Amino acid sequence: ATAVAQALADAREALFDKVEERLRIQVAKLILDHAHREASDGGHSIEEMASGYFRTLTGGAYSALRISDEDSGMPALVAVESIRNEKSLDALSAGTRDQIWLSLRLAGVVAAAKETQFPLLLDDSLVQFDDTRAKAGLQLLHEISGQVQVILFTHHDHVADLAEATV
Repeated sequence: ATAVAQALADAREALFDKVEERLRIQVAKLILDHAHREASDGGHSIEEMASGYFRTLTGGAYSALRISDEDSGMPALVAVESIRNEKSLDALSAGTRDQIWLSLRLAGVVAAAKETQFPLLLDDSLVQFDDTRAKAGLQLLHEISGQVQVILFTHHDHVADLAEATV
């Protein structure tokens, strides 16, 4: 009975993780779809800004984020590799998906901060990044800090060390 209860608890946790990931992907799709249709900032849409941030965070391994029409007729967010191959979010690592999510948030925050100033609070947003991408992320956050106050919380010493060395 204990083994069955544990298996059930593990399955429930895995299901909640999948639901959370699905919701994050749906929010990202909504943001990009909205950006694609309406948002622009001096000729630079949120989609373009997010693509630029994503390109920076991945060290150029990916060149853009794009909305692609799936067979179902629903728009899907895809990452475009520098060699022009497109990858669905399901084909990406958790760290790369986190970089997409961070890119989208940063683009939205920078665009919105032009109308209303507010701080950007991030909590351990770089923990799934390798050191190279974490450094790129810290440098990007430093650049954005010229437009919006950035506060990054972390309890990971290596991220704090990278921040001191990078910025």
